[in-house]
Amino acid sequence: MTRRLLWIVPIVALMACARGGSSASSPEAAAAPFEIGSVAWPVDANALDAIFAALPDDVSGQARLDGGYLTAIYGEGANRVATIYAVDLGSAACPGMSGGSLVRSTLEQRGGKLRVDQQSPDEVPEGTPAFILGSRGGQQVVAWSVPGAHWVIAIEATSAQAREAAAAAIVQAGASASASASASATTTASATA
Repeated sequence: MTRRLLWIVPIVALMACARGGSSASSPEAAAAPFEIGSVAWPVDANALDAIFAALPDDVSGQARLDGGYLTAIYGEGANRVATIYAVDLGSAACPGMSGGSLVRSTLEQRGGKLRVDQQSPDEVPEGTPAFILGSRGGQQVVAWSVPGAHWVIAIEATSAQAREAAAAAIVQAGASASASASASATTTASATA
């Protein structure tokens, strides 16, 4: 069973890559929304564990529920206001796809067509998030990745306000996890010196 699962992630990722896409880039699209560009996001998907562990217990007045690996659900049933999740692309590479097109293709493969309000260009500077901002099925969506990463973080929320609150929560969690990792690295370096 485990062996089969190891094949599924790369196949899904390659299907997402095969969808292709073009960038709906514009000068204002280069500025990532909700301060997601203020965090040094890790390239390694395993480092996302610390970020998801640092997410708050509630967003928009709704308690956090366990949604499984790299998933946080805020609110239950009809009261669900937001879901924050990461799509681990594994070791799959998407030839010819990067930036906003990769993020869009990954999300559309996972949950269907998006109405795009804003999308970053396909080529973004190192460390700069490639993102998409839009909606689908009555949900407000934002998703991003960084160059060299094999993951996409996504938020789907019931309103623009809930999307913004969830984005603020994961940006804060990302900043906290990054600061903890830096402090740990500094302490380890000092101890070995």
